[in-house]
Amino acid sequence: MEDPKVSKRIVKRFSKRNKSNRGSSKDKLKSYRESVPSDKGYNRRTFLGHVSRITAASIAVGTIGLPPLLEGCADSAGGQEIHCEIGPLTGSQRVNAAFQVRVEAAELEKNLSLPDHPCNGDEALYPNKIASYSKGLPHNSLGEVDLDAYHTLLNALSTGQPEDFENISLGCSDITLQRRLVNPQAGLAFDLEGADSHHLTIPPAPAFSSAEEADEAVELYWMALPLRFPWTESR
Repeated sequence: MEDPKVSKRIVKRFSKRNKSNRGSSKDKLKSYRESVPSDKGYNRRTFLGHVSRITAASIAVGTIGLPPLLEGCADSAGGQEIHCEIGPLTGSQRVNAAFQVRVEAAELEKNLSLPDHPCNGDEALYPNKIASYSKGLPHNSLGEVDLDAYHTLLNALSTGQPEDFENISLGCSDITLQRRLVNPQAGLAFDLEGADSHHLTIPPAPAFSSAEEADEAVELYWMALPLRFPWTESR
């Protein structure tokens, strides 16, 4: 049978050892917490303080400029602003020079001779306008354009007014199904680069009764014909 006195001494010895271990663990944990920066001080006020300092630095960079902050040059000397630009012209001189270059280029293009813009005569030759552009306008069963609608197109082209282009009579009576004209006022725009459109010219389109126009029509018909048959059946 086990001696009770011996058992009590053993239990007391282990109890002291456990207390010692717990005490050393607490000391280690305390020292670790002290070594790690506390996040309790990083509250909303601290965060707003950091943000205000960053904002102030950004405003300083935008107001003074980055080069002065990097000691590239001073922001002022004796009350006079110092510029760090390197070049033959100052900013104001460059603006005036650019304006003069544009004026001289515009005068040069203005003084160029205007070329002719000939037509093929089909507009006046065919009263029913079968050789004139009339896409999107109403047509009869023979494919001839409605002349009243055609005149609304001519009126818009003559006046150049946006409201007249809006009043062009289109073919479909249902507005939701109408195929609108795509950028019909493009030829009225002014280009700020290069010559104006009226200083350029192209040859007139082949006359409707010419052999050249007949060749183009045959070519288009041949190009459309293969669309009716699958390529897998071609031989």
